[in-house]
Amino acid sequence: MRISVAFNLRMDSSEETAELLTQEDVERISTALRELRHQVTPVEVTGQPDEVVGRLLDSAPDLIFNCAEGTIGSSREAFYPGLYEQLRIPFTGGNPSLLHMNLDKKLAKTVVAARGVRVPRGVLVTPQNRKVPADLKFPHIIKPNAERSSKGITQDSVVESRQACDRRLEELLKRYPAGLVVEEFIAGRELSIPIVEALPGKIVEIVEHTFDLDEIGGAYNIYDYDMKQGGDRSRGVGVVCPALLAGTEARLGRSYTAQEQAGGNLAGHRARTRNPRRTPRTRAEQCHHRREGRSRRSLHPEGRLCGGSRHQRVDHSSDRGFSDRTGRRRHFSAQSCSRRICAQRGW
Repeated sequence: MRISVAFNLRMDSSEETAELLTQEDVERISTALRELRHQVTPVEVTGQPDEVVGRLLDSAPDLIFNCAEGTIGSSREAFYPGLYEQLRIPFTGGNPSLLHMNLDKKLAKTVVAARGVRVPRGVLVTPQNRKVPADLKFPHIIKPNAERSSKGITQDSVVESRQACDRRLEELLKRYPAGLVVEEFIAGRELSIPIVEALPGKIVEIVEHTFDLDEIGGAYNIYDYDMKQGGDRSRGVGVVCPALLAGTEARLGRSYTAQEQAGGNLAGHRARTRNPRRTPRTRAEQCHHRREGRSRRSLHPEGRLCGGSRHQRVDHSSDRGFSDRTGRRRHFSAQSCSRRICAQRGW
């Protein structure tokens, strides 16, 4: 199969470009696909739309392996699958409406809550409307509404007083004028459930991230930007796979997964996902959990999907396929690519 890997190249190490692929990422993914006997062409899709269309058409793909994150605006991810649909080229990952929803935390919470998924109480704050309800319980967590990769998240993102909340809002609204989500912080365990549609049962192994607060130097177990980027505090982050779940937690995990799969179907979700959540520690806290949906799994060797696949020993030679956005069956497996990448890193 002729596969074009669509991506935006990361040119620097700034926080603004954190979601983009480095050249090493591109080469790793392309190599994994080639080892599966596909003809692979990396296509950089940053730039003017007419130029992007020309590069894609010149690569003459049977399938686009979509890793493009976009660089401009709150619909930056949704632009690319919309373009592929108009070009009538099959692609991996979510459709435009899904990717738009996933980059809007407030909208995503509204959609999944309508499907019965419990979410933390919160409010969207903008430069024009900075009102935070007085009955929103402290501590609060404050995060950019239209960002991912923990951009804008530090150990100072959890605030315990009105004064601290106002100071944090003033600081972050200058950097993220599209808006901030202010939510009740839910203490608990950080669990990720990688979901791959082609896999029987759809669930790869559940992964837990643990936090050594003494090493991190913080009061709350939040997975902040510095940790995800391999900074000093990442030494305090541990990975447990499979996560050790008690009976109640296991039932909650299965229930949340079923609910979120239904929510994904509501949004036209046929893609692979990974769903980090915060499982409440006590029965009283079981009224809420943290939900973050993603339309594509991370293919980084240290990512959740690769970790779960490694433990589950997903066979890269499997002929499991997936349905692309045209509905045709494709004998290319996301697990296969992940397994190859893990093997390249000696996992």
